[in-house]
Parts: sequence; structure tokens; C-alpha cells
Amino acid sequence: MKETAKDTVTGNNIGLITGAANIGNEIGMSATQVYSAFTAGHLGPVFKLGGKLAVRRSKLETWISALEAA
Repeated sequence: MKETAKDTVTGNNIGLITGAANIGNEIGMSATQVYSAFTAGHLGPVFKLGGKLAVRRSKLETWISALEAA
């Protein structure tokens, strides 16, 4: 059976990063900055899951690539 790589932040197999602090660590922002940007609608792929901010690593990478290309 092939082993799936686990997410380095949350240890899950679906590439999910949870919590504003963890998302911020990935993109060089503080938790406060992440939450403010999310509230203002500036963090496209980020969503709320069980009261926490969350994002799939793959979606975050795609979103950042699109910003770089713009």
C-alpha cells in the first residue's frame, strides 16, 4: 500500500493547514494579519472550518502562483 505524505503543519493526509497562526507561518504573516486579510476578503482560498481558519496547501499554492503571474 502506498503511503501518503502527511501535511507538515497538521499531520493530516489531505494537505489541510488549520489556524490563522499556521497559515501565517506558511505565507509570512502574523495570525492577526491573516485573520484581518480573511475578514476583508483578501485570502481567496481560506475558509472557516469548525470556527478555525483553514486552507488546503494545494489551493494556497495555486492562489499564490496566480498572484505572482498577475
